[in-house]
Amino acid sequence: MGYYVQCDLRKQTETGLICDVAWIPEKFAVIGKQVRIKQEDGTWDSGWMVAKRYAKMEEDEVEAAERDYLLQRKASDI
Repeated sequence: MGYYVQCDLRKQTETGLICDVAWIPEKFAVIGKQVRIKQEDGTWDSGWMVAKRYAKMEEDEVEAAERDYLLQRKASDI
């Protein structure tokens, strides 16, 4: 098992700066590093830069929290 780090990600586009927060594997959570993130449709989006690092959790804890989020979305109709 590895660790995941919650990161502030930034991407410059033609229309401006996009910011996102995502849990990524610790080996990729290096400030200034360019990463790809997986979209909800399964495609990969490149060009994201790790701007900040926050909390660190074990992989299984992050996966469990992700499933909780998906169940809440289904129950709340958001």
